[in-house]
Parts: sequence; C-alpha cells; structure tokens
Amino acid sequence: MQSLLQNLKNAAFLDNKITPQFSKEFPEIISAEVYIDPIPLLAKKKAINYHKLNSGNEILYFSEKKWEENNGKSTLTSIVITTEFISAHWSVSNEINVYYFKDISSIEYDSTLYHFFDINNEEIGGIFNFFAVVNNYDDAPIYFTDELVKLIKYHKGRNETLEKLNNLNKSYIDFKNNHSQKEMLELAEKDFSNQVLILYDQFTVQYGKNNMPIDLKYYEFLAYQGKSEFKKALEITDYVLKNYTENTCLWYELKAATLNKLGNTYQAIIYYNKASLLSLDSQQKLKFRDITQTLQNDFNKIFITLPYHQRKLILIDSEFKSTPEETFIVLEKNNLPLNIQFPNNNPKKEELYILHPYIKDIYMPFSDYEVILFRDKFEEFSYLIQCLGAKKMTIKVAKESKNSRSNLINLTSNINSEKSVDGAIGINGFGIKGSNKSTKNNETDFSSDQDQIKEDDTYYSRTQIFNPTKKPYLPLEMIWYENESTWQRLYKQRITGNIKHHHDILNSKSTYSISEKENTSLKEAYTNYISAEISYLAYSASGSLNTEKNKNISKIVESTFNQNDSIEWDIEIEFESIENLTEVNELENQFNPSTAIISTEEEYYKEEIKFMLEDDGIIDDKERSILERLRVKLNLSPENALKIENEVRTGGNLTDDEKEYLEAFQEMKDHAEITDKERKILNRFASLLNIPVERLIQLESILK
Repeated sequence: MQSLLQNLKNAAFLDNKITPQFSKEFPEIISAEVYIDPIPLLAKKKAINYHKLNSGNEILYFSEKKWEENNGKSTLTSIVITTEFISAHWSVSNEINVYYFKDISSIEYDSTLYHFFDINNEEIGGIFNFFAVVNNYDDAPIYFTDELVKLIKYHKGRNETLEKLNNLNKSYIDFKNNHSQKEMLELAEKDFSNQVLILYDQFTVQYGKNNMPIDLKYYEFLAYQGKSEFKKALEITDYVLKNYTENTCLWYELKAATLNKLGNTYQAIIYYNKASLLSLDSQQKLKFRDITQTLQNDFNKIFITLPYHQRKLILIDSEFKSTPEETFIVLEKNNLPLNIQFPNNNPKKEELYILHPYIKDIYMPFSDYEVILFRDKFEEFSYLIQCLGAKKMTIKVAKESKNSRSNLINLTSNINSEKSVDGAIGINGFGIKGSNKSTKNNETDFSSDQDQIKEDDTYYSRTQIFNPTKKPYLPLEMIWYENESTWQRLYKQRITGNIKHHHDILNSKSTYSISEKENTSLKEAYTNYISAEISYLAYSASGSLNTEKNKNISKIVESTFNQNDSIEWDIEIEFESIENLTEVNELENQFNPSTAIISTEEEYYKEEIKFMLEDDGIIDDKERSILERLRVKLNLSPENALKIENEVRTGGNLTDDEKEYLEAFQEMKDHAEITDKERKILNRFASLLNIPVERLIQLESILK
C-alpha cells in the first residue's frame, strides 16, 4: 500500500515545517508531524501509547499535531490509520474514537471535519480537518478525501477476502481431519486451491496486483502448492522476499520446503538455515536443525547422481553457505558426499574444485584443472597410439607460451618412464582404480628406443621412437576414447591396416573448459564469498582502508583464476605396417569396440548438445528447433537422439529402467503440459520401475 499512503501524505502534508511567512498569513494553521509505513520506532511507540493499540495492529499512517492554547497549555491531536480502522485521539479529554472500515461507507468534509457515514448514510463520527503546509489549501481536502476513500475501500476488500479465505481454509482443515481416503483428500485439496485462486483473481481484478497484501500472497502460495505447481509456488516466495519485509522467516521456510519438493535439496538447506537465523523461537530452531540434518544426509547420498552441471563446481568450507545459483556450491569439509575423490584425498578449505568431465567422482583444483586434464588426455592418447602400433611420435609446440616447453618435457618424459601394465590411464595423484603403473615393465612392446629433442628460434619439438610387435588393439578402461571421434576413426583405420601416418592436434582449451561468461560470474561469486569468509572489511576500525586484506583476497582470487597458458601441440605419428605386427595381445577384444565406437553422425549430434548446454545447462526453444533440424539432417531417429541427449546430460549414468521412464516422460511432455491424470500415470509407472521420488525429480529435471 506504499503508493496510496504516499498519496495521503502528499495530499495533506507536503512539509512538516511551517515557514515564518506562511505562519503570519495563516496563524490558525499549526505544523504537524506525519509518518507513513514503515513507521519509525519512536513514532510507533507514541501511536501505540496514545491509541492503546495491541501488537496485532498494523500501523499504516500516524500524524501528530500540537495546538498552543492562550493559557500556555497545549493540546495534542493524533490520528492513526491501521489496516482495519481509523483512530483519533485528543489529549485534553484523553478520548479515543475508533472508526472501523467495515462501518464506513462514504466520507464528506467541511472546513473543520471529515465526516464518516455508514451504508444508511447516517453519520458515525469523524476526524478534524487540519493541514500543515500545502501547495493548494483549497484543493487539498478534496484530494485527501479521495485518497482516504481509496485506502478504506482497499482494506475493506482485503479484510473481506481474507475472512472468506480463512473460512475456506478452516473448512478444508476440518475436512482433512475427518477423512482419510486418499482420493477424497486429493479432490478436496484441488477444490480448495481452485477456490482460493478464484478469490485471489477477484481481488486483483478490482485492486490490481501492485498493492497485493502479503497475507493474500500466502494463500496464493498455498493454492499452487496444493495443485503441485511448485515452480509457481517458488515464484511467489521469490516475489514476496524481494518486495516485502514482513514474516521473512516464514517465507524462507516456505521457499526451502518448495525447493525440496522440486528436488533442489542443496538450496533447500540454505534457506532452512536462513529461516533458522531469523527465528526467535527455540523450538522452531530445533525443528529447522533436524530438517537440515536430514536433508544434508539425503543430499550426500544422492550427490553423485546429480546432473553434471549441478555439481560441476564445488567449494569446501566448514559449513553449508549460500552462493549465487549457477556458480558453485559449498560442501562441508567434515561431512562430504559419499564416493567423491580429491588430490591426495585431502580437500582444502576455501579451495574451488571442478568435476572431471568424464569421471563422475573426481574433483580437481580449479586453479590448474586444464593442465591436469590435458595431461590426462595426452597420457591416454599416447598409450592408445602405442597400442595401435605407433613406431614414431613427433610433438611440436603449436602455440608458444612460457609453460609450453616445460609441459612438453615433463609430460612426454612422464609417459616414457611410466608404462601402464593393465592399460588403465588416470589422473596422477588421484588413485583411480586399475591404474597400476610401473617404471619397469619387461613385457612392454612399445618401449622408447630413442628420445630426440630439437630446439631453434621457430619451434620446439620432441620425438619418441617405439618398437611395436603386437597387432593393434584397444587397451582397457579408456576414459577419453568414447568421446573422441578422431581416435575412434583412427582405431578403425589401424585394425584394417589402412593408415600408416596420422596427424593430430591436442589443445588444453576444449569443450570441457569454462566459457568466458561463466568464468566472469564464477570469479565474482568466488571473490565475494572469500571476502566474507575471511571477515573482509573495506575499512578497518579506524576508518582507514585495509589494504593488507585487499591484497590477501586479490592474491587468493588470482591464484585460483589465473589459469595456465593454453597448451597446443601438433602431433605427427608414424605406424608400423600391420603386416609386421604378428603377436596377439592378451588384452585384445576385452574392450568391446562396438560399444565404444560412435558413428560420426552421433558424435556430431552429441557435440552440438554439449555446446548448447555449456552456457546455462538448458536447451531453450530456439536451440531445440535447431537441434531438431540437425537430427533430421543427420538421419538420426528421435529415439536415438533422445538417448544421446540423456547420455550427455547424465554422463551416461542411467539405468535401463530410468532410460525407459525418461522416454515415457518425454513423449508426454512433447505433446503439451502434463495434466494431473498424466502425472498420476507417470507416478504409477515410476513406482513399477522402483524409481524413488527423489530420483524421479532429478530425472525429470534433465529434460526441463
């Protein structure tokens, strides 16, 4: 009601002080103090004291005026407007007159009074017509009367609507308490929600949405929650928290509960914590604590199953804390989710980590993840080409930087000295299962006979020469292979003996890197978080700029986001003729190439999906239209395209039952908005497939 209240103040009291000149011209006009919602604390105390108000009265308007009498005494007159009545107080008689909105039908004014009339046009009382300084004294009473009528009409409508809603809610609660049949309760809840929305719409038609009282917003929230339209319910909580200051604790709690319904357990915990901080009730605080502990245990259990984009970036700290959405999430150091790994199994506090793009449980320090992934990818590529019968590999630095040459020396030396016995390639220091490495392996068939380094002013290169003897084969437990179409084509060409020379380029900046836009928002969020975490204050207690803390923060942020220069290598490979490779490797055919090799069309479609999901994790309508055209052009079936998209979104970690459910969900979703009946069908189908509700919400979020 801020706009109407402001109009009241502008109409009647344009200034709280009378100029000397105006005072001489109109000696009968005396200055008044006027306050509108929110009322200052001191003025609020006066209003409560003068008008004997209770804690339940919401004060919208308070004016106070002092009249000087000839005998030296003064008379104090004050007016209070609440959401239900107008109260007038005179200090001489200590008389309080209260006029309820429900009894006021019209208002008239004269030179001294505003007169209130009921529905029968009988006068029920009034308040004095007095003003402080006004621009136009003659017009002000008219304007003030109009605005006061609007205010009364609005709150009469509000109170009547609330009374109907309260009665409706009471009837619904009584029905729930007296019935237990599920279908009857569902129908009653649906009917309650629909009737609430009808009353809500009637109010907005008459008074507009801009002046919507918070208690009506609460009933609107209950209605959408009852209809299981949780996204709309969440929008209401966001609107209220942005535009209202009342009952913030309650609305944080409602938002937390709604987020939990939508499967966003992490944000639900954050908002329950916020509600707990604002609560003054010890029992309520205990309730919030129990809820958050349960949710955190649930979150830790399902964390590994969350979509990649939701858990891509994490920060380790002593407790859960709020961060901007779509940046990173905070995990408790002493209560980490199950089955996730860090370097040396010792995550550092306030360190930012990023998830490996193809290994669902490995987190790497954000500060140097590109180099780590490049090393990991190069190790696998180097091992692969040796298994395919490479006899010579020459690497040139294609993109010069201060770190390029040292990286080339370190990485190629590492591959040359460490041979993987069983073929598993992994990130050094992470202890991936199966990656047993040995510096001495007499059985290896691709040991380097020669290592040559060349350097001049134009380029730097390194050449390694191998001695292959076995037929081409795929090593076990490949990580990058299934996502590298050029490697797959290389394998096909080698097993048929159609290729003896191969050229490739490896670059540390790839599809798994952070985009510039994402990096900017992430850096800002991280800076703000670290600043608060180390009690960052721009100024010290003396008021001087705390430059030492600023330097410390800048150092932490820059060390995290000052990524190493990108690495780009130009690689030339010569293979031994397949006729000269006679030995059969004991691991041959244990890795099934038919499951690993993806057609060029499918790989192209997969890369396009990755690109569209890269910025925000969502495929919007325009992107979906382009994707559909691409599917048709590549001659992919809708079923196959959906399968590829689901694999990209989940990293391929779906069971057969989950894939079957997603296909059914997609079919219903493609036709139109899912109806209540279709929702029941889907829930029954999920129950038959033994998919729990928590996982159901996660699965459906993949396709939204």
